[in-house]
Amino acid sequence: MEYQEALDYITDANQYAGAFGLDNIRNLLQELGNPQSKLRFIHVGGTNGKGSVSAYISTILAVSGYRVGRYISPTILSYQERIQTLEMKNQKLCEEQIEISQICQWVELIKKACISMRKKGLSHPTPFEIETAMGFLEFVDKDCDIVVLEVGLGGRMDATNIVETGICEVMTSISKDHIQFLGDTLEEITKEKAGILKKKVPIVAYDYKNSYQKQDKQDVISSILKEKAIEQEAELIFADFRKIRVQKESLEGTDFDYKDISGMHCSLLGRFQIRNAVLAIEVAKVLAKMGWKIGNKEIKTGIQRTKWRGRFEILYQNPNYIVDGAHNADGARALAESIEMYLKNKKLLFIVGVLADKDYKSILSYTGKYAKRIYTITPDNERALSAAELARVAKQYCNQVEVFDSIEFAMEEAEKTEDAYDAVIIFGSLYYLHGVYHYIEKRKKREG
Repeated sequence: MEYQEALDYITDANQYAGAFGLDNIRNLLQELGNPQSKLRFIHVGGTNGKGSVSAYISTILAVSGYRVGRYISPTILSYQERIQTLEMKNQKLCEEQIEISQICQWVELIKKACISMRKKGLSHPTPFEIETAMGFLEFVDKDCDIVVLEVGLGGRMDATNIVETGICEVMTSISKDHIQFLGDTLEEITKEKAGILKKKVPIVAYDYKNSYQKQDKQDVISSILKEKAIEQEAELIFADFRKIRVQKESLEGTDFDYKDISGMHCSLLGRFQIRNAVLAIEVAKVLAKMGWKIGNKEIKTGIQRTKWRGRFEILYQNPNYIVDGAHNADGARALAESIEMYLKNKKLLFIVGVLADKDYKSILSYTGKYAKRIYTITPDNERALSAAELARVAKQYCNQVEVFDSIEFAMEEAEKTEDAYDAVIIFGSLYYLHGVYHYIEKRKKREG
């Protein structure tokens, strides 16, 4: 099987896929010999910060001497990003994405399993279920000590929830998102996300009480998680943001202390990234109690060496071009917090594109007031919101709004007018950010 053929097979699976639920992935994995049962998992759920928290945890484990599998979605630069291994080699932190040849091999094996399923009258798996199975196969093949597994959508009925060998469950910031799948209320959404929690598996949760969410939201989330923990006879540990002591913060990163660990440095920008780091620190502490060889030194090194693309990331300077994956209300609040912290009273150009199922009105209500000018685009995705509709809402907060057909055209126009701005901030859907990286790389080569 050729690479494009493998990708096409995964994409085309949408038209054959069965009903939403765990039956498809369960049947597929049985055909494949249940590779997931040979692995140990840290399962990361929530709404915002799953990718960042997973990156911190993976890096801490890797610098502690473990071979770590990491499963993420969506990806930014390449399809291969979703399945990675991370480990130390010759004192160097090495991140290896799944090879194209392995994708072809695994998809060919999965295709045979799917044919067998159809012959038995079983439903065909979805693309995400196929990718999840491929990740399990790859992590077994790579002999990973542990896998940091990121939930795709929701939790209870997500394909990743098929795993039964988790050693720690993680719950990041929770807010309204994917309401057409998860429910209209925060209570319904939290219950769906809490569906990943397992019997007697410790839970590490975000500090909802000391976040920027309203008191009623904090209480709803915390109480549901507490009830679920009691039901599952699981220890529940909340991070404590009151114990964060920020020593220095700039566009170079943040120096901070947390509880008994001092002198940490985080290169990921934004106060929200320190909160995500603290959540990962609590996970590391739980693992250390279990006997995993993780000390404060490894935690500090892991936090310092963590990299994560597309989260208030500076791609180009003079002026700064910054990309951020703020695609829902909480993400937009975090972006607004970062603007207040680093770019207050600066002249900003926004380039924004979102998916239609996102709360784009709230996104702009938090961010729009900071922009001198806004360019709207339509992401290259079947679920995309039109740039024209996004512009209509953006005009409520900024009187200079323009519509563009693509991210490339918007970037070209931004380059022509960049002298009028202190920074260009590109945010919204992660699905179009690869176009931003591609454009910036071409520009750097052009400029030598």
